[in-house]
Amino acid sequence: MPLRPTRRPTISKTIRSTTIRALGGLDALVLTAGIGEHSAEIRQRVCADAAWLGIAPDRSANLGNGPCISVPGSRASDWVIPTNEELMPARHAQELLVS
Repeated sequence: MPLRPTRRPTISKTIRSTTIRALGGLDALVLTAGIGEHSAEIRQRVCADAAWLGIAPDRSANLGNGPCISVPGSRASDWVIPTNEELMPARHAQELLVS
C-alpha cells in the first residue's frame, strides 16, 4: 500500500502566515541550521516565495553562503547565520544543574 503524502506547512507558508497576521512585514529573514546554512538552492526557493515581503537575494552572495545575502537596497535583508544547535541545550542544562 503506497504511503500518502502528509500536509505539513512549508517554511515559506509559515513565514507568510506569521508575517501577515502578526508582523505586517519583515525587517530581516534569517536562514540558519543545516538547510539554511548549507543549501543555496533551498535559500533561493524560500527567498523567491518571500519576494512579496521585500526579500531580494543576491545570487553570488547566496552561493557564497553570506552572511548577508540580500541585494543592496532591498526592503528586507536576508542573512545566513551559522548555529551551534548543540550549544544552547547544553547551556540550559548547565544552568539547571548549577541552580
